[in-house]
Amino acid sequence: MPDSRIRCRPTWVSGLLASLALVSCSGPQLLVLDRPVTETETSRALTNSTALEDGTRATLRNEDLLDLYKKDPRQAIGELAGRYKRQPTEPRRRALAEMCSDQADRLTADEHDRAVGYYLDAAQLTEKAALAAVGQEGESPDRTIYDYCAMRVTRLIHDYSKTTRTSVTAPGSLQKWQVSLATGKGKLDPRHYDVVVPASWLKAKGIKWEHVKRAGFGAAMVAHLRTTPERLEADPMMPPGGRGTPLNASFRFSGSSATVILQNLMDSSEATIGRRNVPLAADYSAALAFIYYEENTRMNKMAALLRPGGSSDMIRMFSLEPYREGKTPLILVHGLMSTAEGWMPFVNLLLADPVVREKYQILLFNYPTGFPISANAAELRAALEEFQKTNDPQRRNPRMRNMVILGHSMG
Repeated sequence: MPDSRIRCRPTWVSGLLASLALVSCSGPQLLVLDRPVTETETSRALTNSTALEDGTRATLRNEDLLDLYKKDPRQAIGELAGRYKRQPTEPRRRALAEMCSDQADRLTADEHDRAVGYYLDAAQLTEKAALAAVGQEGESPDRTIYDYCAMRVTRLIHDYSKTTRTSVTAPGSLQKWQVSLATGKGKLDPRHYDVVVPASWLKAKGIKWEHVKRAGFGAAMVAHLRTTPERLEADPMMPPGGRGTPLNASFRFSGSSATVILQNLMDSSEATIGRRNVPLAADYSAALAFIYYEENTRMNKMAALLRPGGSSDMIRMFSLEPYREGKTPLILVHGLMSTAEGWMPFVNLLLADPVVREKYQILLFNYPTGFPISANAAELRAALEEFQKTNDPQRRNPRMRNMVILGHSMG
């Protein structure tokens, strides 16, 4: 069952420009579910804290702990953790990982730090196997558990860590973890966003485009920042629907220290773990869809053609991400009887290219097409000048002198 939903208002879509227009928004919605859209046996067990996989149940039965687990899960986990420390076996490792994840789920409402500790136990137990499974076809239960824990810890930090704490102590079943959040270039803090959700838990209805995602290590997630008057004043280039950022959640363990790494995938889609360069799991379409469905006010294409004066307040240029000095601006200009949102399927395909993601920043110009071309050209020129004046007033950035402008039809 969905725990939240985002709807968009009806809009008219021109049949003449179907190749560049999104599907009509008369009823589409983006559902944020409480479980993956496509489930596996392991994910079904993980999202139901009272269920266990058959293998885990068999291990508990062999360890004579199944009845204890039903009565007191925490005590059974402690007993199995002690046995695993004394004599590690593969069945104990797998069973303990799932049990720790389930116990963390039970604790999320009241004991947040302890829940993080149990999730970290499960992630540390499955990390090596999850890394080994990168690039393999089919489901890997260890990778599913690892990703689930990474996603859950990220949401706990977002939902409950509203303070400026840089690290916490999180007691688990195996040890007491010292947890910190990675900082630096390309690293995100989930507390700075309105919504942080797993990409696989988003179900889009009423939109048809090729889903751009990439298999890899860690959990593919989306962070969304809504547009508000205050944020728009500080960042005039913010889209009407806010900004959706594709991110990846993973951990790095060192003794009793655990670092939560939330990588902005618009910066880099790979990570070096040990001596290995590893692709990170990503979903770029989910972030773009979040922007589209969050937008509540859209320019009516036909009205903007026949009565452009009524849409003059929607003339503006906006960017998919905040200004990035190291990226070349790529400006998309739509054509007759269209709007900036008509570029979204094309932008979706652009984001599949790592060179575009990491070397270019995408901007879109929105204008009512009923005005004379000369008037709209003047508005575009003014928007470009304002963009440069705001972000590179001294004209020192060579990338600002090498902007790429791509127009469609009248654009």
